[in-house]
Amino acid sequence: HGLFNVMLGSLSSIPKAVIADNANLYLGIAIGADVEMTPRVQLGSVPYATQALTVPDASITTTKIADGAVTQVTQVTNDDYVDMTTNGPLKDMSVTMTTTGKPVLILFSTRWGHDTTGQRFCYTLERNNTAIAQSCDSDGGDIWGANTALSLTWLDVPPAGTHTYRIFIQMQGGTIHFKNRQMQIVELKK
Repeated sequence: HGLFNVMLGSLSSIPKAVIADNANLYLGIAIGADVEMTPRVQLGSVPYATQALTVPDASITTTKIADGAVTQVTQVTNDDYVDMTTNGPLKDMSVTMTTTGKPVLILFSTRWGHDTTGQRFCYTLERNNTAIAQSCDSDGGDIWGANTALSLTWLDVPPAGTHTYRIFIQMQGGTIHFKNRQMQIVELKK
């Protein structure tokens, strides 16, 4: 008399076809040269465990997942210092995403500073090289540092398709210093 536990396949692997191609599997036990013990025990699967072993690639589609269960997120991050002296796109702050026409949340953060008191500059969010939102500041940052934290959030509802979002900087002379730049684009599914 006794109880024992064993993980099938832990010592000798079981070929996938043995499980996938056989709905009725039984466990038989024989010890040494003795005959197989009776009765045999039918193997049952935990719900979906057998299927999980054999899910074909690309067989799970969006129609099989509840709305809002999966959200598309694209992100770029860069920690190096960037100095800008003229208008232009902020280095490495460009994200391309294919959307379904649902709202898109754009999150941008950086640390910045400048070298000219009274300097005015604007952060412009562009979609496909067209301005869709803007936030401006004047003389709010550290002189010759990159220590003022900035965080901007925008919401866009683009048509379905592939779009490139980027941050474009407009300035009035001097130098602006950027560090710890991050941009996240999230397509909202609900």
